[in-house]
Amino acid sequence: MKKNKGFTLIELLVVIAIIGILASVVLASLSSARDKGKDAAVKSQLAAMKAQAELYYSTAESYSGICAATQATNGFGDTTGPGLLKAASDSSGISNTISVTLATAGLYNQTLCHDSADAWAVEAPLSTSVSGTPKMYCSDSTGVSKEKSAVLAASAVAC
Repeated sequence: MKKNKGFTLIELLVVIAIIGILASVVLASLSSARDKGKDAAVKSQLAAMKAQAELYYSTAESYSGICAATQATNGFGDTTGPGLLKAASDSSGISNTISVTLATAGLYNQTLCHDSADAWAVEAPLSTSVSGTPKMYCSDSTGVSKEKSAVLAASAVAC
C-alpha cells in the first residue's frame, strides 16, 4: 500500500491560525507607529510657526493678525488654502476645523490660533485626541511647546 506524503487539514489550519495571530500583532504595532508619525507631523508644523512668526513680527512690528494673515505676508496662512495652520490641521489625522478668533476657546477637534499685539499661541489636536479627553500640542510666542490635556481658553495667547 502506497502512503501519501503531505500535510493534513489540521496541520494546515494550525499554520494558518499562527500566521493570522502574528499578522494581527504586527498590524497593531503599525497602528501606534502611524499615530506617532501623525503627532510628530503636528509638532513639526507648530515648530515651524515660531520662525514664521518672527518673520511676520519683523515686518509688521506686531503679532496682531498673524493667525489670519496669508503666507505671502509671512502669516500662518488662511484657514482653507496652503499654510501652516492648514498643514497642522491636516497632519493630525482627525477631522478638525481651524479657528483664528481670539475670543473662541479651543475644542478637542479644532486647530486654534490666538494672537495679540505682543503674543500668539497655536494649538492642534494630536491623533489620539478624542471627545472628552483632548490631547493637544501647543506652541506660543514665548518659546513654549508642549503637550496638554486641556484646550486654550478664550483670549489666551500663551500655552
